[in-house]
Amino acid sequence: MLIQFVLLGGLFGLAIVSTIAKTFAPRAVLHGALMGFVISFLSVVGNMVLQKRLRKKSFRVFVLAKTFYIAALGVLVVNFGTRWIPGIPVDVSRPFLLLMAILFSFAISLLFSMVMGLQRMLGKEVLLSFFTGKYHKPVEEQRIFMFLDMVSSTTVAEQIGHIKFYEFLNEVFFDITPDILEANGQIYKYVGDEVIISWPLKVGVRHNQCVELYFAVQQTLATHLQAYTEKYGVKPYFRAGMHMGKVIVGEIGDFKREIGFLGDTVNTTARIQEMCKVKQQDLLLSEDLYTHLQYPEAYEAHNFGLMHLRGRKEEIAIFSVHKKTATGAS
Repeated sequence: MLIQFVLLGGLFGLAIVSTIAKTFAPRAVLHGALMGFVISFLSVVGNMVLQKRLRKKSFRVFVLAKTFYIAALGVLVVNFGTRWIPGIPVDVSRPFLLLMAILFSFAISLLFSMVMGLQRMLGKEVLLSFFTGKYHKPVEEQRIFMFLDMVSSTTVAEQIGHIKFYEFLNEVFFDITPDILEANGQIYKYVGDEVIISWPLKVGVRHNQCVELYFAVQQTLATHLQAYTEKYGVKPYFRAGMHMGKVIVGEIGDFKREIGFLGDTVNTTARIQEMCKVKQQDLLLSEDLYTHLQYPEAYEAHNFGLMHLRGRKEEIAIFSVHKKTATGAS
């Protein structure tokens, strides 16, 4: 997305200079393209900085801040960049030039900010799927699901109050999102205190990143533990159930459309997560998923054997998984 934006900026810079200089002379074309690249490159760098600083701000603040930053940047570059074009006379009044720069930069920056904002709200994969029409017609896919559920959330909410619990939960979700994205996971839904994450099968088992995500989340929570306890007086802890299998993927709904996953795989994953409490385990995997991992030897695993899950007629084999330490202990 960012590479495309830089290229688009180059084209727009070319168009502006060609319009001002009223020529497509090579020098003017190169000057305009360079000017557009400069705007786009600095916009991308600024976007990365603002992305970190504004992650927890509202969508409105997120879009407006980026829009005005990129617009101001565009005005400065266009204003100074068009004062002199090598070998080409520029006979355009400065007020008209500035007005053109403002309109051009504001339009491009608003478009870019809106797209980035939508990507933030929907997720990159979902946004691309809508644009490409990948799931306009339902398709069958092999996917991995993780149900990541906060332990004792009801007790915590009663302890600190529901409004403060909402703030606490939201802060935790913000903190673990980079781990999810790093593991190439797709956030399917937030359901109360639970996050549902999905991967295409080949993506999820690559380097065991679907399972490694759970341990990365635990590490992140441990890193922020002191901040949580000082601010809220409680600490978060998650258990997770994971499974893989065939699902039907497609666009669902009309006014509030989303990419939906239908099938027994999703329901089974939810039931496996419920068994974490019964078996007093942090992470449970179905045998189907465990046998697909690239490096199962990286974990201490215990096979609970065939288990009956609520709502299922057929039993399913379940494994508990723990990260091996340097000495080999779990």
